[in-house]
Amino acid sequence: GDGFLAVDDRIFEGTTGLDRLDARGRRVAELGTVAGAPVLSADGATLRWITFTPLEVSPSERRPTRLHVADVATGEIRSRVIRRDVDALPAVPQRERVPAVVTKGGELVVVDDATGEQELGRIPSPGSWTRRGLWSAAWEDRRHLLVAVVSGRGGERAAAIVRFDLRTGAAELAVDWLPIQDVFYVTFETQP
Repeated sequence: GDGFLAVDDRIFEGTTGLDRLDARGRRVAELGTVAGAPVLSADGATLRWITFTPLEVSPSERRPTRLHVADVATGEIRSRVIRRDVDALPAVPQRERVPAVVTKGGELVVVDDATGEQELGRIPSPGSWTRRGLWSAAWEDRRHLLVAVVSGRGGERAAAIVRFDLRTGAAELAVDWLPIQDVFYVTFETQP
């Protein structure tokens, strides 16, 4: 259109902000966090970029990763959530509150991921799992919680999915250990 797309100078660990400016250069909107400048298509008709939430933000500020395509002539921006089908694992339907796990006094406490506060469940004796990196969580059903676990350091890392029974506290591998390289965390793709 008659405005601009600008990558700003707020740099944090390789990420920057992206802003939409009007014809006079005034900020109209903050469009999200990017890891590089938008890419102009070969014919010059569209700009494309991906926005994502850096790991350091609070749970209430997390947003899905999105692909954006802007029409250069009109300024219209179309966006869609990027979905991944990693290893063809089945999608897990979720209740309204998405779970997250935190360790408190040797227990695993299941909290609402949106706020990080409201307690949804508790696992009193999670065993040795708390000594590994516990990342995302998803409900398998009302009784079972799936938790992504990362173990190891450097290039020799592995990830697994552990199934916790919230009534008995029992834990078992739902997806066995898989080697991972240059990956620091595991997330679930879930369905509402």
